[in-house]
Amino acid sequence: MGDSNPTQVKIHNGNTFIGGGFWDSVFLKLSPNETPISIIHYAGNFYNGELSQGDVLTNEQTNLISKIFAFDTSLSSNELPIFPNNGIHQENVNFIEVMDVNVDGYDDVVKYPYRYEGKPIVYINNTSGSFTELTNSNVFPSNIDFVDTSQFIDINGDGILDIIFRHSGTSNEYIQPLLFIGRKPLID
Repeated sequence: MGDSNPTQVKIHNGNTFIGGGFWDSVFLKLSPNETPISIIHYAGNFYNGELSQGDVLTNEQTNLISKIFAFDTSLSSNELPIFPNNGIHQENVNFIEVMDVNVDGYDDVVKYPYRYEGKPIVYINNTSGSFTELTNSNVFPSNIDFVDTSQFIDINGDGILDIIFRHSGTSNEYIQPLLFIGRKPLID
């Protein structure tokens, strides 16, 4: 990765992941009465090309990547193909969380980006064993800059998720959180 220290390369389903590691894991139920499955979050760098022994890459040749894997809780190592785009985003994501975002009784998954990409990535459980990504741009504020991270929380106890953003500002500024009160459940 641009220095003299070797970095481990992982290849999974034809995707090349460099460095990084597994950051977070949670259990999720595809439906309220099913056995939970495991969701594992990986974050690192991604290279879109072929690599050979001894190749050296710079940071500029790679992209930050976040991938979530889904596995049933048996001893199977087969990944469950339940997320759009294989659960991959080219963003720096810190944490994942399972919650019922749209209040339909089914577990949804939230990926919380970090470092200026702070709007959450929301996977809505489509109730048939897979997920769709929430793409409604009206759900999240569009006029905020320099957001480090975010989190859904019901701050006022009305049963509707609110969202709090951590505003990074500059190193000389007081870091002020931004709170947006939810008016209705999130839906696509």
